[in-house]
Amino acid sequence: MHGLTLAAYLITPVQRVPRYILLLKDIIQRTPDDHPDYHNLLTAKAAMGELADYIDAQIRESQTKKTFDSLKNKVVGLADLESRDRSLVKEGQCFLKNIKKLYQCILFNDLLVFAHGDSRQSKVQLQLSLEGVWVEDLEDLDPQTSNQDAIEIYTPDRPYTVYTQTSSEKKLWLTKLRETIYQLLLKDGKCTRSSGLDTDQRTATFVYTDGRLYTGNFTCARRHGKGTMVWPDSSKYIGDWVYDERHGEGQFTFNTREVYDGRWVEDRITGYGKMTFASDDKYIGYWKDGTRHGRGKIVYSNRDFFEGNFKEGQIEGEGTLRCRNGLEYIGHWKHSQRHGHGRLRTVLGNTYDGEFSRNQIHGTGRMTYCNGDCYDGQWKAGTVCHVLLLK
Repeated sequence: MHGLTLAAYLITPVQRVPRYILLLKDIIQRTPDDHPDYHNLLTAKAAMGELADYIDAQIRESQTKKTFDSLKNKVVGLADLESRDRSLVKEGQCFLKNIKKLYQCILFNDLLVFAHGDSRQSKVQLQLSLEGVWVEDLEDLDPQTSNQDAIEIYTPDRPYTVYTQTSSEKKLWLTKLRETIYQLLLKDGKCTRSSGLDTDQRTATFVYTDGRLYTGNFTCARRHGKGTMVWPDSSKYIGDWVYDERHGEGQFTFNTREVYDGRWVEDRITGYGKMTFASDDKYIGYWKDGTRHGRGKIVYSNRDFFEGNFKEGQIEGEGTLRCRNGLEYIGHWKHSQRHGHGRLRTVLGNTYDGEFSRNQIHGTGRMTYCNGDCYDGQWKAGTVCHVLLLK
């Protein structure tokens, strides 16, 4: 031990710990299982292992802190990203977007940062939260990328092509990126340990460049599974997604206060669903491409009621309208108007059975009044034009 420097003396206790672990392993191998000290030796070995891990972690933390402090002096904007829970994982130079522009790439435990400048000083230009980052090795996957040192880093917004300076550096970046993303998601409960380092499927929150906010399931950066999207105009969707499209069951709240709850197909309201309007009128029935189409019913806020067939948003075919004031119409409709044959009971109790045109009594029909009078004949725009029978 004589002749060593002060630094060598200070590091000696740290270097002893791994030797103690090796010594304890050797003693345990030579100790019978039924020896009184056997379990104490196992406990001592485990404690030494924990101590060694703690020392290694402290050394890494000290080294990364020194590196980060050095980077802060060279990269403008990096100091603003410093936080107690954020730690440096890796840093180095790479080419972003094309092979002519060199960036400083800085990987934290929750953030990927790209800075651009010269050899003396650079400035943060891009920040990507690792929660919303996916990584792919482009070698043999992208026919437009001949460079074997290419990595694709992509988010739900867009992809970024990154070129490292060597193949070995690319492998190191791929490993660090995948491990760091996995550890972050695992810590936050947004992926499962059984998935290994495969983080293609995850739960995440992502803010798009146009201001949309999505929280839910992703598969390879695409909305897939259950999720909630909020638009800048306060519109909101909660429900099923299939590869970035609303598909399945979901509820959409419009910024005009209408609420739709029902089926979606390929990002369109299609199938059975319920729309509640701002007036509190309700439509319950079938839809196609965002319009009422098929069998459905309307319950008005004043408790009037319609049930019948719809086509491309209009009442078309047979339908029944019943109103609180006593008015009732059962018959044929066209373009949401009474048109064709139908039976009408008026508010006064008169009943009409005959033809309609554009919402008016028109054609041949019979009107029976509440006082017993009856007119059977031709009508034009709601007025008798030729009486065939009068009683």
